[in-house]
Amino acid sequence: MTDGTLQLVDPTGTTAETYALAGSSAGPGGIVAVNPIPRFDGTVGGSDYAVSYQGSNVLAGTGGLLRWDGTSSGLTAQPVSAGSPNSVSPDWNAFREWYPGIKEGRFQVSNTAGEPITVALQASPNPGYGCWYAPSWADAPAFPPGGITVAAGQSSAIYTMGGYTAGAQGGCAATDLTGAWRGDLTITPVSHPADTRLVGLRLNRDMTVDVADQAGGSTTVSITNAHNQLAAFGLWTVTVGTPPAPTPQPSPTVTGSRVTPADWPGPAVYRFDVTGATYQLPAPSQFGNQVMVPPLLVQGSVDGRSWTSLGTLV
Repeated sequence: MTDGTLQLVDPTGTTAETYALAGSSAGPGGIVAVNPIPRFDGTVGGSDYAVSYQGSNVLAGTGGLLRWDGTSSGLTAQPVSAGSPNSVSPDWNAFREWYPGIKEGRFQVSNTAGEPITVALQASPNPGYGCWYAPSWADAPAFPPGGITVAAGQSSAIYTMGGYTAGAQGGCAATDLTGAWRGDLTITPVSHPADTRLVGLRLNRDMTVDVADQAGGSTTVSITNAHNQLAAFGLWTVTVGTPPAPTPQPSPTVTGSRVTPADWPGPAVYRFDVTGATYQLPAPSQFGNQVMVPPLLVQGSVDGRSWTSLGTLV
């Protein structure tokens, strides 16, 4: 901003005057704040800029939307509401309510479980549902509407997270006591979906992010701050784990014996005796557990060194 106007310059140039890309003439007052945003109407091209105009009264002003098409030398004023010919709002409050500012960050999902997981995001920009707003930006895509699958031991791509901050005091937020901006994750282990975990991904006003609001099965979910310099909230890693598959303790043994005599003319018949196996199951949660008890793998060996798989036993 210079002299109450917004100027776009090429950062590779040597001087702002020589490498100016676009500029705006003063509107209904000088520009005192600017917020670069994605194209408000979803069209492709250059960028939009939400700006605050201020006149002689420093406590009052209006808001407007300027657009750069990527090629022209000027910034054009855009309507500040759908179907409206007005390019400025009645006042700052009306402008915030029409296109609020945003606070955003980045997150990824790390799957430490021994099985794949699916992750879905339920979110809404509406007040009372978290005021979630996280479109694709230059360095990260929006979370896919159809959700993602994260393989065992792998991490997902990095996605955007963020929230509207409408109202004079940034009042748009979840309606619970936290007043946070939020989206809700549904995390499901592929092999036992009854252990699905519902997780509130909360962007707090002190610029921390937490997953304290959870419900569901025995899937575990935690979050850590991985980087402080990617957007306002930084980059956070959501770590997911599931209980290990139960294994028999101790390992059972199989003893085989031939039932038919050696001179039997038909195919030989064998009998296999299996010792008892005890399984240690996860501690039950208040929602119950669903665990997969894998079948036992039966192997045979002549010399005790080389083993051949014979089949499975339930």
